[in-house]
Amino acid sequence: MVQQYWLNMLLVPRNMVTIDGSECNKVGTSFAAFRKQGAVAPLTVAGDCLGNQLFQLHQEDLYALAGNPDAETRFLTSGMKMFKGTATLDMTSLQLIVGSPELNYSTVALELDNAQIGSIANEANAWIKQATCAPFSSMSKHGTMKVTIQNFGSVESDYIVRLHDCIPGIIEPIPPQALTIQPQDSFTLTFDIMTSVNMEGSHYCMVTLQSPQTARIYDEVKVFFDTHPWVSKSASEWQKQMKNKDSKKAN
Repeated sequence: MVQQYWLNMLLVPRNMVTIDGSECNKVGTSFAAFRKQGAVAPLTVAGDCLGNQLFQLHQEDLYALAGNPDAETRFLTSGMKMFKGTATLDMTSLQLIVGSPELNYSTVALELDNAQIGSIANEANAWIKQATCAPFSSMSKHGTMKVTIQNFGSVESDYIVRLHDCIPGIIEPIPPQALTIQPQDSFTLTFDIMTSVNMEGSHYCMVTLQSPQTARIYDEVKVFFDTHPWVSKSASEWQKQMKNKDSKKAN
């Protein structure tokens, strides 16, 4: 049977095996368990405590196959439907197929030398497709610049958009914004702009598109926009009083 192991291998459930030999009628029963069985039983017969051994399990399946060659065996792997191949093939042909009822996850901890760690970042060319800012009142929160960026490369890429060198009277710094764009796609960012003085005039800001990894500049434009003075209700009343201060009361 050992020489033809592929015909005689058994697959026995764990609950039919005793590891320390202390249980009767299980694979691996020890002599001590056999003696104890005889001491406590009022009547014993040959084979008590020695049932379900490997030889007996093997013979049980052979008897089943003798009556029906297509029968599925309980312990012989060569006769189990979960195995592929036939009993005439060698060990490498037996494949155990076990379906997993659910996904199982494992956690693996890796330790790496810092000198061997590197990173790869994709870069794709892009341009500032459009940048506009509508006229707004000075010293208000209504200044909005819209900047549209287009990635015309072939890979997804990260970008940084900065507004800087704004003059005259524009409050800086204006926080830069980061974005990721798919190939051939575009995206519009919105920046808030405020003035430090109440004035009417024309202004401009530089808009720069660059790489966050290498600081490479893809595109840069100068955007012009206008502001008009903001007039409060109290200022309007004061102007009226100043205009009429020299008027005289009619008799």
